Amino acid sequence: MSKISWIVIVLAIYLCVARDIYIAQSRGNDETGTGSNVAPYRTFQKALSLVVDGDKIKAEIGIYQHTSTIDKAITVEGIREHSKLPVFSGLWNIRNVASFAISNLEVENPGGDVFSLSKVADATFTALSVGPASGAMTVRGGSKTITISDCVFTKLSTGPSIGSSGSDGVEAVVIKNSKFIGITRGGAFHIYNSDRVSVEGVEVADNCVGYSAQCGMKLSYARNFMITNSKVTNAETGAFIEQSTGSIENTVISGINRVYSSYGGGIYLLGSTVRTRMVSLLNNKANIGAGFYCSGGSLNMFMGKIEGNAAATAGGAGECSAGCAFFMDQTIVRENTQTKPSSCRGL
Repeated sequence: MSKISWIVIVLAIYLCVARDIYIAQSRGNDETGTGSNVAPYRTFQKALSLVVDGDKIKAEIGIYQHTSTIDKAITVEGIREHSKLPVFSGLWNIRNVASFAISNLEVENPGGDVFSLSKVADATFTALSVGPASGAMTVRGGSKTITISDCVFTKLSTGPSIGSSGSDGVEAVVIKNSKFIGITRGGAFHIYNSDRVSVEGVEVADNCVGYSAQCGMKLSYARNFMITNSKVTNAETGAFIEQSTGSIENTVISGINRVYSSYGGGIYLLGSTVRTRMVSLLNNKANIGAGFYCSGGSLNMFMGKIEGNAAATAGGAGECSAGCAFFMDQTIVRENTQTKPSSCRGL
């Protein structure tokens, strides 16, 4: 058989397997529809019952009530109508799949979490509005790569919780060009036990106002992380980083108010090795270490600014303890206040 014949056969198989299945709440019909653009189904459940690996479900504007378990490698994509997006209300359980992608939707679940993932090799979340819900996302059980891009998380109790101890870690996490606004009781996101973390172009604001928690960006046991071109304002902690190694660059953390806890306004480090470049810590408050608090590990700051921070006791600019190795170069430090001097060398 010729090479061209083999190509034709392969393309035919692909076209038979990978399909676009349309749903439309206003004009679809689960009994007479075929899933085509001309004759869509009405419900997400109907489309989901027919998918195979590689299929894409495309949703027109509407409100789709669902609680779904997804065990196929599929894509779910909303069809934007001007500035409107389809709304999906309910829980997404994604289990044991090679890939899952979702984009251009408003997703909510006022009674619980929006997404629950376990053993998903590659999951991508793009251009979503997430909330209201109790929690945004829980990722556990050996998932590998999680990518969140161009999303808005708001009206949530907690943001994404990605990874856990032991085998429940996630190999790589990418969060870019996304916003975490008005999350009431948990961090903007918590990434736990990951080999590679990239956070770029993220905005965190107005989280945990009047509630005690690490409500900014939270990393635990991240073995290689980079936070860049990001901004945290008016939260209860800027960046909480424990037992992790990495860098923060071109980032502003301001207006943090740790009035309900003792340590670490802008950056709170526990046993971590962190290098910063062009990071501004501005007008933050805490009992101890308003600009930053470093316990163990090391903090190297280059070309940054620590200004206008106020500690109730020690370390307006920053405070070091438990042998933290602190070094700074070409960093502006001014107009920080405290009642006791900082124990960090050079502050």
